[in-house]
Amino acid sequence: MGLQYITVLRKCKLWERLRKAREAMSDQFPLSETLWREWLTDELQNVQRCGPSHNHSARLSSAEPGHCTAHGYQVTAHSVRTLR
Repeated sequence: MGLQYITVLRKCKLWERLRKAREAMSDQFPLSETLWREWLTDELQNVQRCGPSHNHSARLSSAEPGHCTAHGYQVTAHSVRTLR
């Protein structure tokens, strides 16, 4: 999973897939300060969107769409394909 995959997941707001991709990448490579900052910002925004009573550890988004038509991508478990 590479930077392009993470960038597309972030643009498409596929948060659970993005979290897993970031975790996988951080297991294999050291992340830059920018990537860490983006990750932290996204996680904080997700907490703020859901509110304090939401159980974030139980938030599984397997129903997230595989297409981000607004940005012209099809996202699968390990790849990104441009639709345009």
